[in-house]
Amino acid sequence: ESLGDACARVDGAWGWGQPAAHIATDTAVNLARAKGVGLVTVGRCNHIGRLGEYVEKVSRAGQIGLMACNSPPAVAPYGGYTRLLGTNPIAWGAPRASGNPPIVVDFATATIAEGKLRIAHAIGSKAPLGAVVDKHGQPSTDTAAFYDGGALTTFGGYKGFGLSVMAELMAGMLSGTGSSSDPDYNHGNGTPLFAIDVGRFLPADDFMEQVDPPRVSTRFRCQANPSGGRGRGAPPKGFPFLPPPSPRSMTSPRRLASAPYELAQPPNLYGGRPPCPGRQRNRPPACGCFSSCFSERPLAAVVMYRSEKSGPPKTQLLTLLAGILISRSKLPSGR
Repeated sequence: ESLGDACARVDGAWGWGQPAAHIATDTAVNLARAKGVGLVTVGRCNHIGRLGEYVEKVSRAGQIGLMACNSPPAVAPYGGYTRLLGTNPIAWGAPRASGNPPIVVDFATATIAEGKLRIAHAIGSKAPLGAVVDKHGQPSTDTAAFYDGGALTTFGGYKGFGLSVMAELMAGMLSGTGSSSDPDYNHGNGTPLFAIDVGRFLPADDFMEQVDPPRVSTRFRCQANPSGGRGRGAPPKGFPFLPPPSPRSMTSPRRLASAPYELAQPPNLYGGRPPCPGRQRNRPPACGCFSSCFSERPLAAVVMYRSEKSGPPKTQLLTLLAGILISRSKLPSGR
């Protein structure tokens, strides 16, 4: 639905979140080409997956993308311990010269994403120190504390809290989804997506040159601490700060080139995960591609989808089969 000028809105109709988000992405890109900027919101939308996928799509069109999303309450405000905020991820994407992947930043405003905490809980690992408080407000490294009424914390203390609040305002309010702390919140993913046409502000070639890998790597190389130490987990001296390699980006070409997943065995509809080239049975992916598989493989997204309101196994199986047909078909343009 056009809202006039460079603004539009997508109604997810409580269907699969990913198709709605892709429609919003394409719409924002087209608006930015025509108007210089584009802002599209998505309402009445289920889980849309990894935000980085969409801002990367914007950036591959030669534009800068910015996206946020609110989600069910799981995070306590700074200094508190009651779940009032979602993990509320934020993502940015910037284009680079043809042949180079865009620069993408995608992270939750919580200290740890709830999905990663769920994996740690499943395999018996500990939560990072400071990432979880129990139902009494005490810090805990026990993942079970979160599922027993505890909450996640915001990253960076009050700074992450501030970003999370702004994500709530932009994502929840503009989309009509509402705030995660609202008693009437419908557990949807309210989403705004901005697209900016770089060429309206400076020649696109000049921008691409500024983010050229050799220049960026030289400009942002890490410097050694004068005292001789760089701190635990710090990169070695001379390590290029940008673009940062990640398990997803390093394994994505191999995974995208692999054969599509096959449902050799019926999935466990109450929490089963799709097979992954790098994962072991009943273990998280060894290749670190859990959330990427979710977004990059439509069939995987269908298999992994789970809802407490999805009904008995027969109903879930019908939903699964319908989702597979939808994910394998092309969406009509302009919708």
